[in-house]
Amino acid sequence: MPNVLDCGRAGLRDVPDCGRAEPRAYRIPGVPDPPTYRTPDVPGLPRAGPTIIPGAAGARTAPEAGPGDLAGSRRIGRKCRCRPPRGRPRRAARPPPRAAAGCPARTIPARGKGVRRARIPHMPIRHPRPLRPGDRIAVTSPSSGVPEELRARLDVAVRAVEARGYEVVVGACMDGSGHVSAPAADRAAELTAMLTDPDVRAVVPPWGGETAIDLLPLLDWGRLRAAEPTWLVGFSDMSTLLTPFTLLTGTATLHGNNLMDTPYRTPEGLLSWLDVVALPEGGRFTQTPPGRHRTSGWDDWAADPYVDMLTLDGTGTWTRLDGNGDVDVEGRLIGGCVETLCHLAGTPYGDVSAFARAHAPEGLLVYVEAADDDAFTVCRALHGMRLAGFFDAAEAVLIGRATGPGAPSLTHHEAVLDALGPLGVPLIADVECGHVPPYLPLVNGARGRVVHTATRHELTQTLD
Repeated sequence: MPNVLDCGRAGLRDVPDCGRAEPRAYRIPGVPDPPTYRTPDVPGLPRAGPTIIPGAAGARTAPEAGPGDLAGSRRIGRKCRCRPPRGRPRRAARPPPRAAAGCPARTIPARGKGVRRARIPHMPIRHPRPLRPGDRIAVTSPSSGVPEELRARLDVAVRAVEARGYEVVVGACMDGSGHVSAPAADRAAELTAMLTDPDVRAVVPPWGGETAIDLLPLLDWGRLRAAEPTWLVGFSDMSTLLTPFTLLTGTATLHGNNLMDTPYRTPEGLLSWLDVVALPEGGRFTQTPPGRHRTSGWDDWAADPYVDMLTLDGTGTWTRLDGNGDVDVEGRLIGGCVETLCHLAGTPYGDVSAFARAHAPEGLLVYVEAADDDAFTVCRALHGMRLAGFFDAAEAVLIGRATGPGAPSLTHHEAVLDALGPLGVPLIADVECGHVPPYLPLVNGARGRVVHTATRHELTQTLD
């Protein structure tokens, strides 16, 4: 029987002093010290519930070396509440497919006409070790930084993490005066340094942004593959980094709350990212939809940086788009934000088919969610991703609840069905995995099982 975590809920309250007055500034060896970001005293802090850890730790086997350093990227513009609207994205050209490495293999059924059966090397997913009190969590902005008027919210979020007993260090790439926090080379260097630092156990951004895609050719993928696994957390534009990180290194990443969302109380049935990163390899957890979601608007963190209650004024649960039958499907989880991943599909940074051959002989549970693109744009993007092979190994597709406008002739549900219906797999929509709060954390690379019936809706993830 799958384990269901009871996370306990708590609101703003006084917390014991964490032992230091401010988060450390993260320093890269050989680079001049950045200015220290100071955290003012905060009278009240949100504290998440206790972490409950099921399962038992298992042995980790390092995977074989993956593809070499990669090159080539294209700027994308996308819209989200955490940055101003920008131009319409353009899809990157699709390169020729890469050959899979040869090794003992099995075959999986092909998906779609003309898709050949693939040989599957057996390579385990690398899972970061669970976080424990005293571990260090690093904060950096690989995309957009934090403007001055929202620094108080950042302070509250940092203290919420420290209240769990973790040490928090804040990097130099945090400037919020433009659409990126620093030049691409600086952001890539800081992110690589944090992910390869043995003293850093998790890296989390304040939020997403616009153009994290410019980091992909600058990251040292060889160092990232060779380093001990570290949790990389986030969503929105962070999908541009999370998904390639899992695809290219075989390391689990966490599509979950960003740092600025951490102070919110977690609704019953869901977990916080802080709960998930404390689970051991082999741990199993089940999440269920709370039946409530936000319909519009965002909290004004500049006016009230301490807000910790989500306004969930809408009701509803998961919806099957392709039929009415029961669903009980397993597969490795992979996915992210449509507006960013549509530009990676068909490139070496978005080769989901190769990942399935290497790590998922059982097939994939692919999840996608749109920030705020309209139904026509989402429909075109999903068509392109399907044609690029992004869904070839999918046993089912989970779709996040959408915020963008529909049209009289095409709703968001109809857009998904039009683009992904030819896959012939279950399509489950209105999942809490995107830009509509609340948030259901998903581990890229975890073994997932989704159950959807008239009376039961749940997603179980196992970190093996």
